[in-house]
Amino acid sequence: MGYTFNLRVVAEGVETQQQLDLLRQLQCQEMQGYRFSQPLGGKEATQFLTRHWIVKAQDIMLSSGRLYQ
Repeated sequence: MGYTFNLRVVAEGVETQQQLDLLRQLQCQEMQGYRFSQPLGGKEATQFLTRHWIVKAQDIMLSSGRLYQ
């Protein structure tokens, strides 16, 4: 329903592989929950994102010719 209204939808509370598989089948693009990480403080969240996501984002931006510092 969110896509119908052009809304950004986040599935919360994803804990199992079965939930993740179902959400992927439903073409859900944004999810959060213990399946990905336990709750983190600011410093830990920054380290987690640096380790797992920022490098990938930089690779994507470099390949598209856009890298923001």
